[in-house]
Amino acid sequence: MSKCLYIYMLYIYVLCIIGVYLIFASNDMTWNNVISLLTLQILCSLPKGLGHLWFILIILACYMITPLLQKIIKSNIYARNKKIILIFIICILVEFLFFQSKITTNICNIICYILGYLIAYEKSKEKNKTIECIIIILAIITNAIKIFDVNSNNIVINSILNILVLNSHILLGSAIFIILYKLFKNINNLLRETNKKYIDTIDSYCYYIYITHHVFILGPLSLINITPIFVINLLIIIICIII
Repeated sequence: MSKCLYIYMLYIYVLCIIGVYLIFASNDMTWNNVISLLTLQILCSLPKGLGHLWFILIILACYMITPLLQKIIKSNIYARNKKIILIFIICILVEFLFFQSKITTNICNIICYILGYLIAYEKSKEKNKTIECIIIILAIITNAIKIFDVNSNNIVINSILNILVLNSHILLGSAIFIILYKLFKNINNLLRETNKKYIDTIDSYCYYIYITHHVFILGPLSLINITPIFVINLLIIIICIII
């Protein structure tokens, strides 16, 4: 599926869901919510049941910076390292600037994409291992800070701790991915050609499932408690997602 088709399908869904909300849950759809949906959460938070669409904005941002990353990869080692460091400094500064703002930047997710992109093109296994170890260690440290609610009286230190906590979720996800990848990469059965067609089939539907599923689980249109029997509710939700 082309990138443009992804965007078209998203906006078809967004326009349809705005209409559905206005008919069945008008109290939960304000003008701010409409603007938020059309701009993909650039200006304000998304309405209940549609919060998962923030992820699409990150995908679009990653598409936009990919040509820049491709140019950096083709540069000589010195220029490449200098540009990579500059990108990370800019990302961190933006994250600091918007930390107290209502504008959602999700810079940590973009940093994650940049890291993954650079690791994929890095030929040195030793460098990749070092980066992977750093990610796992940072995941442990940042999530420990979050769990134990570490705070400081110093404003600068507290700001740094808050940024670390903000990135704890994405670091944990990256660390879990690295660990699972290491565990399963030698299990050839997972990647056999006989299973590839099933993976391709699932992949062709996962985008549509992703953008539609959440509205039937959370928010004013949730069907999770439509009957007293959870299994029946689950079947109804699955049917609605398919429709």
